[in-house]
Order: sequence, then C-alpha cells, then structure tokens
Amino acid sequence: MTITATPAKQRLGFTLIELLVVIGIMAVLISILFPVIRRSRQQSQALACKSQLHDIGAAMQMYLNYNKGHYPLSPQLPSVNPNGYETVMKLLAPYNGSQPRIFHCPADEETFQKENTSYFYYSELGITPIGQTFFYKVFKSASAVPMLWDAENFHGGSVPFNWLFADGHVDQFLSGAN
Repeated sequence: MTITATPAKQRLGFTLIELLVVIGIMAVLISILFPVIRRSRQQSQALACKSQLHDIGAAMQMYLNYNKGHYPLSPQLPSVNPNGYETVMKLLAPYNGSQPRIFHCPADEETFQKENTSYFYYSELGITPIGQTFFYKVFKSASAVPMLWDAENFHGGSVPFNWLFADGHVDQFLSGAN
C-alpha cells in the first residue's frame, strides 16, 4: 500500500502579521523621508528666491542706468510710506517686464499678500548717495551695501536670508533666529 500525501492548503494572500510588518517598514521609511523632502523644498524655495532677487538686481541696474545712478526714492515696504513715495515694485516695473511675481518669494505665505513684495528695500539709497549710506561707511564697499533682502524669515531658522547687494550680487546670511 502506498501512502500519498494530500496537497497542503495553498496560501492565497498575506497573513495579518506579514501585512503589519510591511506597513511598519513603510511607516519608518516615510518618517525618514518627510524631513528630507521638507528640507529639499525649503532649499529649492530659497534658491528660487535668490534667483528672483538676481532678476530684481538686473532691473535695478537698468533703472540706475536710466536715472544717472540715482536709486529709487521709495519706502522700505508699501505699508511704511508716510511720504507717499512710489514703491520699488512700481518704479522697477518698466525694467522687469511688469512682472510682479519677481517680488514674491515662493516661501512667503503672508507678507506678499499684505505688501505686494516679499523684500525690504534699503530706502536710504534713494535719499543719500551710496558712498554716504550707513552700510558703505561701515564696510567701505558697494558689495556690502544691501539693496533688498527677505522681509521675514521665510526659509526657516537655520536657512539663510537672501540679500541683494548694490554691486548686483546676491548672497545669503544666517538669520540668527532658530
């Protein structure tokens, strides 16, 4: 007499334990990935912001060329304008193709809606020749005189603020706020 084994039940799916293990592994991977994605997004927004400041710098240079080296007589922000001066955004519009988006930092979710800009303007430039401004007196160089910079800490505590300087270069400095 021969003994034949009956076929074992075939497994048609995953067991509950296997599913829980896979879900647990996915949760760990996602928890590792989210901070990396967030930092990457912050860095890309800071880079886009820096690029926009560079475009503003090009428009400012065209403005300076047309106005014999005189900077715009404008307020720091539209809401801080007791003398009723035209805003930098309006004065630079003919030189940037009337593109107001270059004044909007991608990471700015509040200031642009209120001010129509994400950047402070160093308004002393419109009043005083550059060689007599506070920053020039301290640093003795146009490359250290800021024209515009992030109005708030849009890029997070350890990510630098973006600054556009009078010589046209854009650089980053730490905000100091963590």
